[in-house]
Amino acid sequence: MEKRVRVTKSGESLVIRIPPEIAEFLNIHYKSLVQLFPVDKDLLEVKVVD
Repeated sequence: MEKRVRVTKSGESLVIRIPPEIAEFLNIHYKSLVQLFPVDKDLLEVKVVD
């Protein structure tokens, strides 16, 4: 279930949109809490914590 998405901007923050099928699979909803782990210069891990 791989998707390519473009990074956008909102104010001073960068935004990565999560496609609906991936959000549903991970049970991520509006206002869900996640942790971001920069694993390497080209790898970002996202963990759902709520």
